[in-house]
Amino acid sequence: MYLIPLRFFQKMCSVKPLEKEIDQFVYKLYDLTPEEIKIVEGFNEGK
Repeated sequence: MYLIPLRFFQKMCSVKPLEKEIDQFVYKLYDLTPEEIKIVEGFNEGK
């Protein structure tokens, strides 16, 4: 079984909400439509 180090897990838990918040600011900055946001988020999921 592979265990994720606690420090790494704690950092990821604190970074993910910030990433989402930044994404929302960028979407608003570029005035993206909901359809465009789906395209961008779909592209990012492929990484």
